This record gives sequence, structure tokens and C-alpha cells, in this order.
Amino acid sequence: MSCAVSGEDCHGSISIPGPILESVVVEIAKAWKLDVEIASMGSLETALAFRMLDIHSGALELAAKPGLTLSDVYARLPYATLPFDVALTVGLSIIDRAAKRIDHKWALLLDEFEIAHPSLQRRVLGSLRSANRKLLYKVALAPCGPHTSESLDTLGPPSHKNDYKQTNLWHSEKVSALRFCDQLFHSRVGHHKPLAGKTPTQVFGRTWEGDSDEQGNGARASDRLDKLSQDFLELRSKDQSFARFLDEKHLDAASPDTSLSLVRKIAPLVAFRNAFRGAVLSRKSRKKLLSVYTGWEALASISEGNPRWFIGMVNMIISRTRETDPLPIDRSVQHHAIEQTSEAFSAMLQTAATEQAMGITTTKSVYELLSTIGSYFNRRLVEDDFIEEIPLSFEVSHIDGEIEKALRIAINLGAVVSLSDPDEMGGFRTLEGKRFRLAYLLAPEFRLPLRSTKSVSLSTILSDATASRRSGRRADAIDARHRQGALF
Repeated sequence: MSCAVSGEDCHGSISIPGPILESVVVEIAKAWKLDVEIASMGSLETALAFRMLDIHSGALELAAKPGLTLSDVYARLPYATLPFDVALTVGLSIIDRAAKRIDHKWALLLDEFEIAHPSLQRRVLGSLRSANRKLLYKVALAPCGPHTSESLDTLGPPSHKNDYKQTNLWHSEKVSALRFCDQLFHSRVGHHKPLAGKTPTQVFGRTWEGDSDEQGNGARASDRLDKLSQDFLELRSKDQSFARFLDEKHLDAASPDTSLSLVRKIAPLVAFRNAFRGAVLSRKSRKKLLSVYTGWEALASISEGNPRWFIGMVNMIISRTRETDPLPIDRSVQHHAIEQTSEAFSAMLQTAATEQAMGITTTKSVYELLSTIGSYFNRRLVEDDFIEEIPLSFEVSHIDGEIEKALRIAINLGAVVSLSDPDEMGGFRTLEGKRFRLAYLLAPEFRLPLRSTKSVSLSTILSDATASRRSGRRADAIDARHRQGALF
């Protein structure tokens, strides 16, 4: 009789002779207060399944008991006194001793741990700073869960024996998301034979950013300069503030000097503003708008490096193409998939509960807050007087408690991305002084470019929205998606 543990996701195997294995099962069952009829791994698994059933039935019985005390709980569930981490370590040590690998380490993976009971969170997070050599924890947490209210200061200073490594599962910068998505693309492209050996830009083309080749076909520098000049001239003719800016900076709209850092800096802004500005959009502008949110760079950025979002959009795009279709894939096909994903995400946010299981409750609508922020950035970008650097990120300072709670929910849902490092283990104890941006998946919804520039105070954005409502000027962009969708 032997026990072997192996598989694609395992890093090793265990082989324990029959008589020793029986002893292992008996010892673990005793440590965990389990009843096993046969000394086998199968019997141990069955006993654990019965334990889960007993926990559920016991909880129902205790919930109906009047005047419930802790003694009642321990009397009905005697194993409830077992500290899970110590019990687990004892069980693993029994296995390793039988396998003659005393110094072996195990990893415990806890995904979506923010939904666990706070007391369990405290125990696990405290264990991250312990000197337990047997058990390593890999914990996935929402950045604004209840664990962020817990301090680890009393656990002692970190050392090489009792420390933890924190990895943010969001990408503050586009280059990081692009790198991750490139690796993900190459790992999955083999599933689609016509795309085998192709690069992401060959499949999806390049993203138009005003001074780049929008089709990714290696356009000549002179052609790109012509497109740039056209944007400068068109915007100058319909935007007096831009005309004044050019005059003040002594820039020639007919022949912008791309060797100047200022020209390179404002080129994407000019292109975006020119495409969106004006009540009536030409066929040429529609083509530019179609290119804003398509192409490899846009696809990777909009996905935020989220594997589910990225794979979902890529699969949707590929499912609407035929093997004989030329590359790069048609822009309208890409836009349809990206727009559908953005709309679905926005719809989810509009119906997001203001009370979450992770302990955040607010009276403020999450989507209303996001819409206020998105509308502000869009107006500064398209409608207000032209300036060379428009704020596209915001910093939290002196905001209402309900607003902060709504913002925390938005962060947990992935609608807001942090540009600042967390101040606590796994998240943010406070949002004060932290810098954020809207997720790029919301860019098509609020007609925003896929970039994050300088920040503006969130208090300023909220005050502007209040002033706009008082003056009768619309401050929301809820119907921006419908105006944009009609273009294509």
C-alpha cells in the first residue's frame, strides 16, 4: 500500500509504504479529532467530508438555540477549539516525517480571502510574519477589504525568518500590462492555427495615438507627419484656444516640428481632441475614433493585464474572423469585442451593490462616482481650453466618508486602478494622499485616452460636478457610450 501525490500543478510526489501510511492516517485523525473506520487516505478524506457536513448542521442547530454561549458551541463542535494553522502544520509534519523529509515546506493557497471571516483573516495575516518554517501562505486579497484595518505592527519587525513579499495584481503602468499580455498571447496563440508564429501587432495591428502608424504597416515618416499636420490644422480651425496655444508657443500647425519635445508631448492629445471635438463627426474622424480603442496596444491596455478580460476579448475577436481573413484583424471586429466588454463591465458597475460581503457599506452610487470622474476628465480633454497636459488621474484628499467607501468598492471591483503603493499588507488602510486612475476598460464608456497623466484632487472634481449641476450644465457622461456607439 502506498500514497502518491503528483500532477501538473504539483512540484513533487510522496511515496509512503502501507504500514507506515496506516500509522500516518491514525496520527492525523487523532490530531484533527476525526473518526476513521479504516486507516487509509480514502477514509481520511471521507472523515473530512463528514466534518464539513457536521459543521453546517451544527451551525444550524446552534443558530436556533436561545441564549447561546461559547460553551454550547464547544460542546456541539468540540473540534472548533483546534487552531487551523497549528493543526495543519501538525498534519503536514506527520506526513513529512513518514516520507523522511523533515525540512520540507508546504504552500497554502487562499484565493479571494477577503470574504473569509475577519478573525480568520487576522490569524492568517499574523502567520505571514511568523517564523513557521513548515507552511508558506499565498494569499489573494482585495485591496480594500476589512483586512486593511488590521495592523501588524505588534507582530515584531520583519527579518529574514519572518517576513512576507507583496505582489500587486494590478498594473499601474501600461508597459507592465503590455509585457504580461504579450506573454499570455504567445502562450495561447497555439490554440488558433492560423495565428501560429504571428506577433500580436501582426494579428491586431498598432493602436493609433496621433503620431504613430495606426495600421501598423510601417508607414513612412512623411505619411505620419502628414497625418500629424492634418490633425493640427483641423483642430486649429475649430478650436480658438488651440490656435492661441500654437501662437504662444510659436508652433506651425502646417508643419509641426516633431524634434521638439512639446510637439511629441501634445500630439496624442491633439489627435484625440480633434477626433472627439465638434457635434458633427466626419467619416475620417469616425475612422480615427475606431482606431483609438483597437490595435494591440489598446487591447492589452484595456484588459489591464487581467487574464480573464484579455482572453475573453481575444476569443471574442477571433471567433468573429475566418481563417482566410487578412491580418491585421479588421478594426470593426476588434471594436465590437472591446465595446461589448466595456459595456458589460459598465452595466455591472451600474448595478453594483452598495453593501458588499467584505464589510463596506455606502449610500453613494459607485457608478455615479465613476461617471462624475470620467465626465470631468472628458470635459477637460475635449471641451475646455487647450492646455499641454490634461489631468487624467486623481488624488484623494479630504473627501466625504461615503465617497471614500464607494471608491473602495470601485477599487475592489477593478474599476479604479491605484498608481500608489498600498500602505498596509495587501491593501489600503487609508486612501488619503493616494493617486488613482479609472480603469482603461472604462475609457470607451467615458471617451478617454488610454493614458494617465498628472493628477487633480478628487475634491476638485466633486466640487466641479456640484457647481455644474447648480449652473444647469450636464456633469454626467452616462449617455456618452450611446453617442459614441452610434458612430460605428
